Amino acid sequence: MQTKKVFLYVFNTMSDWEYGYLIAELNSG
Repeated sequence: MQTKKVFLYVFNTMSDWEYGYLIAELNSG
């Protein structure tokens, strides 16, 4: 699953606020 790899990569490399911001962007489309 490519999506799972992306989320794992983001989780391991970004700070919490950056991760939350990215999720907000993905959810907003």
